[in-house]
Amino acid sequence: MARYTFSVSPDYLGDDDTDIGDVRYLQASLEYTLELPKDTVITTHDLQYHFSMWLRGMGYQVDIPEEDEDYDE
Repeated sequence: MARYTFSVSPDYLGDDDTDIGDVRYLQASLEYTLELPKDTVITTHDLQYHFSMWLRGMGYQVDIPEEDEDYDE
């Protein structure tokens, strides 16, 4: 089985200059994992779709390749 993982975790503890006055403004860690069954074929287009979904999970507004008309080509 193949596993693709995209993750981000802010390093608030490693920066001594960080002033955390209100925890509501902290960014949460986010992990997006895609596990593929053995012999599954995945294209770079498929990976781009999942990478875009990960970015959207962090609040970025990115185009989703699936919405393109030529996705199935």
